[in-house]
Amino acid sequence: MQAAALACLNAPFEPDFHDTLVDNMLMWIERAKPTLAIAVIERLPGLAPNRAVRSLLQVLDSPGRDPVIRIAAFRILCTLPDATVLADALTDDDALIRAEAVAQMPVETAQDFIGDPAQPVRQIAVRRIASDGADTHVQAAADRAILVERADTLSDLIAAAPVRRAERRRVAGLYRRSGDANSTRPRRIDRLGKIDRDIPRVTGTFLTNLDPRGIAL
Repeated sequence: MQAAALACLNAPFEPDFHDTLVDNMLMWIERAKPTLAIAVIERLPGLAPNRAVRSLLQVLDSPGRDPVIRIAAFRILCTLPDATVLADALTDDDALIRAEAVAQMPVETAQDFIGDPAQPVRQIAVRRIASDGADTHVQAAADRAILVERADTLSDLIAAAPVRRAERRRVAGLYRRSGDANSTRPRRIDRLGKIDRDIPRVTGTFLTNLDPRGIAL
């Protein structure tokens, strides 16, 4: 109800009402449930730009807050000239915040998150790299995925990015050679570039367990 009412208010307001409203918004942003808190976060910079940055930074710097509230604060902060939050967000303990930050970073930075321990972050990194499509970036990301043993991310990258035939063969060769005798990683890259995940623990080397026909395009 309060969030809907807030959305219906049309500025400019009388000075006394404006100040009272802003004071209440600053209180709501600290205590309210997500619906109202997000409505306040989205509206506050327009009503009190001189007070918004500090308040939103406090939200973002509160790990105990609901992640959707912190994400809303992060997105608004990224639009404000006086807030520099991307660097800190990339190392945030919350994977959802890191994912939001990676989505806004250059491809060269996104490559570094191919090995992130959280799948949502890796997925965003793959999308960022695939949207760029440059061969050098895709190659670097594929090499990184192999290095950190992220078969699922390598699979997603090959499926999402415009990977050339020669690059698929190169990646498959690296992938085969990177295995060990007790690896649980998938063993085959199919013709569409998807790595088969439904393979039980294998023995021997990847050179014998990977199906070379899968990458012969």
